Amino acid sequence: MTISVTPQLKHYLEVLSVQGIFGGGSPQDVAKHLLNNSIQELVLKGLLKPKEWVSTGEGKVQIASA
Repeated sequence: MTISVTPQLKHYLEVLSVQGIFGGGSPQDVAKHLLNNSIQELVLKGLLKPKEWVSTGEGKVQIASA
C-alpha cells in the first residue's frame, strides 16, 4: 500500500521523525505509528469492531472466519 500526503503533512512527519518520539527515525515510521495508534483508539471507542486474525504463513495474516 502506498499513501500519498500533502507537502505540509510530509513536513510535519519529518519534524516528528527528528524528535524521535513518534515511532522512529523516518517520516514513514512516524506515519505508521500515528496511523496504528489512531486505529487502536477507534477500536477502543467502539467506532471500529475488533477482528480476530490468523497467520497464513510467510508473515501474512487474514481475518479469521466466523
